[in-house]
Amino acid sequence: MRLVPLPIVWLLLYTLRLSDALRADDAAGRRRQVLRRLDDALPEVPASATLIEIARELMELERNISVAQDVGVPITVTSRLIDEANAAKESLWQRAERIAAAAKIGLGTSALQTALDREDTQLLDLHGAIRESRVALAELTLSGGSGDDAYRRAERRFKALADTARAVDAWERGEPE
Repeated sequence: MRLVPLPIVWLLLYTLRLSDALRADDAAGRRRQVLRRLDDALPEVPASATLIEIARELMELERNISVAQDVGVPITVTSRLIDEANAAKESLWQRAERIAAAAKIGLGTSALQTALDREDTQLLDLHGAIRESRVALAELTLSGGSGDDAYRRAERRFKALADTARAVDAWERGEPE
């Protein structure tokens, strides 16, 4: 077995596309590195701040899911939320890469600023849906994962997260909502 010297590993990470580096950091559990990388790469516009906050919320949601499972919320209940959180993160990493690339090219036009403002509006919707999912997970955890009302509320909020994430992705692809 041949070990690769640490500086070479870091060099490889810095030559990766932003989305690949974010994915690798996230998979390795390097939350602070994910947030630092986003902060370094993204321009100082409201959409960037919202994107970073969403990344923080999604990583916190992952921790919340683990805690909920540890206290008895069945994995069958949380597995859908895990899938939705992972899909949202993947979309977020791609979006961060595009915003960073646009910043390198130049964000000086009013048309680009308008596009970033629309992006921020969409991201704020996603942020709210993630927060609602975290609240639902907390309520479900408090009920022990078995209360019918808490389960139904959680399912509605988890579905709202999925719907919002799909709507944001559709908007990004230019499809009608």
